[in-house]
Amino acid sequence: MGIWIGIDGGGTKTKFLAVDESGKRRASHITGGTYYHLNGVETVCARLVEGITAVKGNNDILGICFGMPGFGESGASDDEAVEQIRATLEPYNLHIVNDVEVGWAGSLALSPGVNIVAGTGSIAYGRNQNGISARSGGWMEFFSDEGSGYWLGRKALELFAKQSDGRLPKDKLYERLKAHLNLHNDKEMNSLVRDTYAPSREKTASLQRVLFEAAKAGDQSAIKLYEEAGQELALIADAVIRKLNFSSTPTLSYSGGIFETGELILKPFRASMKMQAKLAAPVLEPVEGAVLLAVKRFAPQELPKVKNTLLQRGN
Repeated sequence: MGIWIGIDGGGTKTKFLAVDESGKRRASHITGGTYYHLNGVETVCARLVEGITAVKGNNDILGICFGMPGFGESGASDDEAVEQIRATLEPYNLHIVNDVEVGWAGSLALSPGVNIVAGTGSIAYGRNQNGISARSGGWMEFFSDEGSGYWLGRKALELFAKQSDGRLPKDKLYERLKAHLNLHNDKEMNSLVRDTYAPSREKTASLQRVLFEAAKAGDQSAIKLYEEAGQELALIADAVIRKLNFSSTPTLSYSGGIFETGELILKPFRASMKMQAKLAAPVLEPVEGAVLLAVKRFAPQELPKVKNTLLQRGN
């Protein structure tokens, strides 16, 4: 049996999905992050082999699409990383795109529109009725990734410091972060961040979960941070819509862990949008979008069949 494999890479985790020639899901797997700037190319290659082996079974691989974090953003270093990945996965048919493109492909099932991703990082990608694409956001985390888990994690640490030293009243976030990090003295935060969180994009992003719990418990400074994140994400989405000059009001979908906070992020996001768009929940997952891009690249005549099957959830 022939299978298609979609890979949704990320800074924290990577998902693999194998579907057969009719589009029925056959196997899935999750492994660690495949952002080569963070994990290293050798680790990325090892994780790709691990995931492909886990979902392949005894089947022939018709094609693979890898949504690679950061692809197309770093020039020569990207070229070197891609060359090593291709050599590792030879002789498979391999299509590599930025991970934001598989998010778009899944959320809109390859239809014109825009998808915004807010996970460990943040970025938006869209394609209009003429097949022209554009993106916004997605610069390196040191000066970008606004509205993302990493951005919110850093902001949570900032709020902790302000609540600790009296610039803001102590609230739910202070209590929850201190317990989560097992701090006996607030000043221990400096060495903990220096040694554990500052070197790790994904560990910093994980602190967003503590911020979320504080916001749900009513911490107003935490709630305000999600409002700021929604405003930043709206700026990113607006930029893509503006660039693409859609002939009619576009569909705007979303993916990534930050949107799992629900109305806490969606409400300020909607309120901050300046461009007209129809906000819609994703119709497929990013990893399913990667499958569609693989089929489109290597056997476009099979795309309608595979797409229709994937859209019938529960097959």
